[in-house]
Amino acid sequence: MKKLCIISLLCWSVNIGHAQTIITPFAISMSNSNQSVCQTGGEPVILTVTGNQNLTQGFLQPDNLEIIDLYVPNIFSSFSNGFNQSFKLGFKDGSDLSIEQFMIFDRWGNKIYNKNSFDPHTFQEWWDGKFENQELVNGVYTYFIEYLTRGQSKTKKGSITKI
Repeated sequence: MKKLCIISLLCWSVNIGHAQTIITPFAISMSNSNQSVCQTGGEPVILTVTGNQNLTQGFLQPDNLEIIDLYVPNIFSSFSNGFNQSFKLGFKDGSDLSIEQFMIFDRWGNKIYNKNSFDPHTFQEWWDGKFENQELVNGVYTYFIEYLTRGQSKTKKGSITKI
């Protein structure tokens, strides 16, 4: 059975005097200008064109922006040449951040990595893709992280791909 996929693109245009505002959720290129905007997801792009010379562009912003305290990568390779050889968390230098619990599980739910109560700024024992000193197979693993930042307890959970 074949599936038919229809893609519908929407673009709203508002003309006010000599200005034109375009709100679009996809990539757009202006033909009478050397400006172009590419937006592949998230909030729509807003363009305002005044005459042929002035171009203002921006993005709609949500009312409440989430501050990213902890960056969690989604892929790493334990066999690379010095880059991404361990599953290391990202954070701003000097940030008020401490990891309370960091666990990684295989696809069957077995806990293969567990570290508790550490300062990520000085921590060196990041997961290297091994369990009991044995290299694990490439694949998708899940993680759970509980951390403290700016006096608040937060959690992150998701998946990491080991290649």
